[in-house]
Amino acid sequence: MKFGTDGVRGPAGVFPIDAAGAARMGRAVAQLADRVLVARDSRVSGALLTVALVDAARIAGAHVQDLGLLPTSALSALLAEGWGDLGVMLTASHNGPADNGMKVLGATGGKLTDSEQEELERLLTREVEVEGALHAVEDRSLPAEGAYVKALLRASKLQGELVGASIVVDAANGAASHTLPMIFEALGADVHEVACAADGAQINVGCGALKPAALVARVKEVGADAGVAVDGDGDRCTLVSASGRVLDGDALLYLLATDRGTDTHESSVVGTVMTNAGLEAALHARGIGLVRTPVGDRHVEAALHRENLRVGAEPSGHVCLSDGLPTADGALTALRVLRGGLDIDTRLAGYEPFPSTLINVRVTDKPAIESVPALVAARDVAVAALAPQGRIVFRYSGTEPLLRVMAEGPHAALVTEVAQRLAERVEAVLGVGSDDAS
Repeated sequence: MKFGTDGVRGPAGVFPIDAAGAARMGRAVAQLADRVLVARDSRVSGALLTVALVDAARIAGAHVQDLGLLPTSALSALLAEGWGDLGVMLTASHNGPADNGMKVLGATGGKLTDSEQEELERLLTREVEVEGALHAVEDRSLPAEGAYVKALLRASKLQGELVGASIVVDAANGAASHTLPMIFEALGADVHEVACAADGAQINVGCGALKPAALVARVKEVGADAGVAVDGDGDRCTLVSASGRVLDGDALLYLLATDRGTDTHESSVVGTVMTNAGLEAALHARGIGLVRTPVGDRHVEAALHRENLRVGAEPSGHVCLSDGLPTADGALTALRVLRGGLDIDTRLAGYEPFPSTLINVRVTDKPAIESVPALVAARDVAVAALAPQGRIVFRYSGTEPLLRVMAEGPHAALVTEVAQRLAERVEAVLGVGSDDAS
């Protein structure tokens, strides 16, 4: 059982996302921690996986608290408050209802370090049945939900800015279906709900952070000041302005970096290799640097700590705040952005993303790019063609036999042409076919 960018994920009912895989995870985490917290999103398969994991962890001697339906960041926040030593979140994040997965968080509420993940993977390969004292599982769903909401409201730093504001919220029918409306109502907003039914058969189906069309329509319908969407486990955020403009993680990072309501000016912020070059140019114009990391919010979080910076984000909508919760939280992201003002369109006037083209090339192997002279040469030619502001990114998929070829620059036609030429060269060297993704 190997961890990908964000835990283990796949079709529910197929190993390792079945009772046997969940039981193996339960035994493994019980060997790493005495007190284990378990939470889940609304997927139909989550109940079975929870029972299997919890029972296995109890048999292995762990004290287990079942926190019920909660966002990943809620599990993180409660670990940070000392509720447990390790947490397992049963979720497939933004995937559809047929999938599920397992994320594991450490004692401080953050993602596991590389060494901790390696040790967990080693334990997961063992079939040893561990027996210990059988402890009763504690159902802590109600107090856990309340404790999370209180922690998030403290972290929001809002002081009446949303009183009377009209806000549409979309919880993707997932883990934040109860808490997302509750949070905005507690801050005095007039809340309109979309996809807040906690319906596991409809999680992320035509709703949520990755599919905001229904949110945009509702914002316009009710004349709301803003719309907020999260994904199935509540850690991603997509914001919609009053005019219906959809804001991804790059736009959110720009607003947070240039927030006129903060007391300090950001010297730099953290993005990933996929962060749009237009954002880098807009930040540079404001005297703000951009530190890039590999894809994955765990890398963004690590860079924040290493560089002693305040905010970082992925284009997908994962936003990490060094003075927020230990992991990304979609609701907190929205609250921090709205703290700077509801006039989102005006605040975005200094930022326009560069045109971007992403082409997925199917490959037969995944050699290091620098070890293939033909690819290095093709990439260098493409970079020169897009200079001085454009850029090229090669990135292998972590789960599929794909090399993602991305080109960005201020001129759309040139970006598309360069990306297509480069993808054709990659296909000739490594590939078996290409799939234009944008």
